[in-house]
Amino acid sequence: MARISKNMTSVYLSGERDERMLRFLQIRDEMPKALAEGKYPIRVDVTWTYDGDRSGMPTEEITRQMTTLEDALIPALEKNNLALLAYQVTGEGERLWCFYTRNLPAFQETLNESLSELPLFPLGFYAEEDREGDAFNEVIPFISEKKEV
Repeated sequence: MARISKNMTSVYLSGERDERMLRFLQIRDEMPKALAEGKYPIRVDVTWTYDGDRSGMPTEEITRQMTTLEDALIPALEKNNLALLAYQVTGEGERLWCFYTRNLPAFQETLNESLSELPLFPLGFYAEEDREGDAFNEVIPFISEKKEV
């Protein structure tokens, strides 16, 4: 799995629901200044639940589809600083992309536009106010605790 950004670190984690499973985390090396300053007050979690292989990771075909989604979605959302991808975690039958955005309606519109030419993907969405970047702060300690990939 390739890095989704040159400013991201990749690590393996034990499973959250089953410690025998592995999860793969890609996370920004540090909290972006704009996030720390509260300029991205809304967190949007985008999830893709899948039937994985024995280890809980996506199959090659699902990985290819996820890469297609990422190639269309992430640059569109990060363009003009509308949103930033804080981290993504894959494993145990799910990939979660954690974005922070300045504007939820614009995020939704950009997401829909960027994916309009692609097939429908099995995505779920959750959004909430997170002015301090709490979700990011909960995950960032993992890059100092675990082995980088």
